[in-house]
Amino acid sequence: MEIRRRLNLTSHITINGEVSEKEKHHLLASSDIFCLSSRTESFGLVLLEAMLYGLPVVATEVGGIPEVVNDCAILVPPNNPDLLASALIQVLTDKKLARTLGERGLRRVQRFNWDILVKKYERLYEEVMVERASS
Repeated sequence: MEIRRRLNLTSHITINGEVSEKEKHHLLASSDIFCLSSRTESFGLVLLEAMLYGLPVVATEVGGIPEVVNDCAILVPPNNPDLLASALIQVLTDKKLARTLGERGLRRVQRFNWDILVKKYERLYEEVMVERASS
């Protein structure tokens, strides 16, 4: 039996496949928390999007995630579901913490210049293409 059903959480947890931009923004606007449990994230643009919505963030401390979120999220090691669950529970049950993380995130996201961000992504894609072409 699926764990959501076993724990009676089907009305609280949605598992989505690929979503459109419109669906993504609707999901962010209607969420209480944002969690990015990744093992190989390079930058985490979706984290900035979540912070734009004032969402408290829980994420794994891999790649560029710590640099993106700074002190605006609870970070946990990858491959540690117990710590991830604890962090999620902490944010969901501590409204002051959730509000603080959301407010910090709103301030943090203002520090990112989208023009610079686009240029960084262009360079990253160029590097990947060069690497792919040489292998």
